[in-house]
Amino acid sequence: MTLSRFMEVYLADDMPPIAGVGENITIWTQNRWDHYQVDWLEQLPRGEALMRNFGTLAANTTGAATVATELQLDEGYMVQIRFEPVDDFEVLVWQLASQGRYTIRNIHCNVSRFSAQYDPHWKQTLLFILGKERDARFQLRNVTDYALAQTRMKFWGWRFNITKLDAKPSVSVWIPGEGRG
Repeated sequence: MTLSRFMEVYLADDMPPIAGVGENITIWTQNRWDHYQVDWLEQLPRGEALMRNFGTLAANTTGAATVATELQLDEGYMVQIRFEPVDDFEVLVWQLASQGRYTIRNIHCNVSRFSAQYDPHWKQTLLFILGKERDARFQLRNVTDYALAQTRMKFWGWRFNITKLDAKPSVSVWIPGEGRG
């Protein structure tokens, strides 16, 4: 497996897992590449259990970057997710405390419910979250002239149990676990 596997997963409409049991992943997080082997995995289907309501949001305001507790993990776990904003807001994604995802120099790209017009399978929202204290944060912006009573997001994907490897494996899938701002 190589970077081409990453592209296969990114481009797939149904989002297969990035790696199977016994396969290796190499993930960029905390300014370094770490190597892991997948011990087991399970699908996280769309549904109410993985829908987060971030609460109310006043007109023309931006909220604080907030951790989605539904996606918090213990060490030895990783999730591969996509997400979909349900209500009329924009979301900026942060991994770790200050690493913006979907950034280009001075631009931090957002996702909204209207992103489905360009990306009906939410491919652009693909995220990998690795272990404890490496949470994804979601910063919501209400760009409308009315208050939002709720700001819901759906999440779905895969959960992996992983074991850290001492050495770089000969074959691995390389994936981003944070922005590289």
